[in-house]
Amino acid sequence: MKYFKLLSIITSFLLPNLVFAYEIDSIPFLFLNHHSKNTESVAFAPNGKYFATSGQDKVIKIYKVDSGFLPSFQTDINFHKAAVTKLQFNKDGSYLLSAGKDFQTNIWQVDSTILKHNLQSGFYPINSAGMDMIPRIVYAIADDNKLRIYDLVDSKRNREVILQETPTSVVLSFNRQNFYVGTRSGKILILDFFGRQQRIIDAHTGNINSLDISLDGNLLISAGDDKKAIIWNIASGKAIHELNGHNWKVNVAKFSIKGGLAVTGTNDGFVYLWDIKNGQVVKAFKNVGSNVRDIDFSNDLEKIIVASHQKDKSGIWIFETGVKLPQAPGVRRTANSKPTEI
Repeated sequence: MKYFKLLSIITSFLLPNLVFAYEIDSIPFLFLNHHSKNTESVAFAPNGKYFATSGQDKVIKIYKVDSGFLPSFQTDINFHKAAVTKLQFNKDGSYLLSAGKDFQTNIWQVDSTILKHNLQSGFYPINSAGMDMIPRIVYAIADDNKLRIYDLVDSKRNREVILQETPTSVVLSFNRQNFYVGTRSGKILILDFFGRQQRIIDAHTGNINSLDISLDGNLLISAGDDKKAIIWNIASGKAIHELNGHNWKVNVAKFSIKGGLAVTGTNDGFVYLWDIKNGQVVKAFKNVGSNVRDIDFSNDLEKIIVASHQKDKSGIWIFETGVKLPQAPGVRRTANSKPTEI
């Protein structure tokens, strides 16, 4: 194992665009050391063909994935003027959203890396951003207590929603009917598509760092500075499972699109896979850098990609989950509700 670590360090120095594999804590994974500063965000394309990474070096990197899951570096995007902290692909992997501390939210065409939309969000660094799966709707939040909603087809429908709390995280339901906004005070604000507040969930004590919604729109997962990750029933506003065992603040929590799993990552370098039916740990990964910033599932659920800070280098890890989904050719799961008409 020491031999592989030494080889990895030498290889990374001589060939920085090469992907290499070794083990920590007897867990095999791929490690990428491609950013010059700490990594902040990662995203898998739902079509399984690409993944992207970004960091404090202001750079977005796009990789193509072959059938054996060996990533090959494709291109850099050097456009942002500050750290890029959010990445998201649309449904078919043709577009990539990026957002960062330079007040910008951008939409890129993946195959050509052409900038399709450049959306400015005032003069505040963006705390969180996202888009629907088409994409048509893009949204972003910042410390000016505003939720900005952009319509990429009709800019006359762009709007700003003034929030009663300082927002820290945001997600739009798959059916485009509701926004869920996490706040600095630990509340979750539930808004309708037009930004009208519907309900409030008292969720955490302190910052909510991450929110995600299940594909069917029934469950919400939140992660906070209070060392908690919680799965909520949206209809009742009640907690279903409190995912226990985190020893430091939880920076990210996400559902898998299929397979009934969730993943959380913490400030002390731990990543946990959870069964959302019973709230129990399926698998744990430790020593994943010093500060897990972002995580995403591969489309087949067999891999997770993790962005984490390192003391002496940037870090992107790709772990095998050990999960195998049954093959069902031609069957695709869709959300139950129809999209909101806009």
